[in-house]
Amino acid sequence: MDDDSYHLLAPLFPSSLVQYQYERIHHDRFSEETQTAREARNKNAPCAHGYREYPKLAIIKFGGTKPQNISQLNSERHGEAWLLPSLPPQWTSRGLKPPCHVETIFGRWILGFRAIRQPLFILRDFLKKTGHNNLAIRNKRAELTRQIIDELLMLAIRIQQLPSGWSAAPECRLSRAEQFWLDPGRAGEDEDFAAARAAADWREDITDSFSRWLNKQLDSDKTPMADAEREHWRKELDDELRLLREELHHD
Repeated sequence: MDDDSYHLLAPLFPSSLVQYQYERIHHDRFSEETQTAREARNKNAPCAHGYREYPKLAIIKFGGTKPQNISQLNSERHGEAWLLPSLPPQWTSRGLKPPCHVETIFGRWILGFRAIRQPLFILRDFLKKTGHNNLAIRNKRAELTRQIIDELLMLAIRIQQLPSGWSAAPECRLSRAEQFWLDPGRAGEDEDFAAARAAADWREDITDSFSRWLNKQLDSDKTPMADAEREHWRKELDDELRLLREELHHD
């Protein structure tokens, strides 16, 4: 290959960005406010502010014994640059138990999860305070609805990651459709369950249960919910389940 037939790209070191990061982390680790907060924590005493921790920091050195030969900013950092760990989060389902003692998760059980309860209550209050309809209101309603559905699906994934077969326990009262949805791993251990799951239209039952539950939660004298709203909620969840199914098949 001729020397003129390609370009050599050499990315420049982001010295000013590294300096900003260094100063930010240095303040968070060693400032007087941080020291005060740490002491309060060690003494189990209250404190007006918190502090940040940066676990698993790595240090890279530039310039050896003469960091000033690199740059002024490098000299101010004593030749050090701090590297944050770039690792995926580890998902842990702490304290989550399978919903065996309820006939459906769409009731008091699901309201025990703040991530679902909070946007639900915000949506309910928002609808009660809204006396008209426009694009901004519809967008806000759609945003809160998507948040509820997203959190529902995240919760379902957490339940699905529990040891499979929990729905076969004698004390499990959960509806058959919700067993098919939330305990899919059981199909690999129970042939009868697998056959019944494959033959059932359990997704329709799930979306119907969800839409009825959401309608009931939002219904009030000021915001009466009817079949049109129920069908809207049902379709929203059905679309998300369909997208998830397509992604899994694609993978």
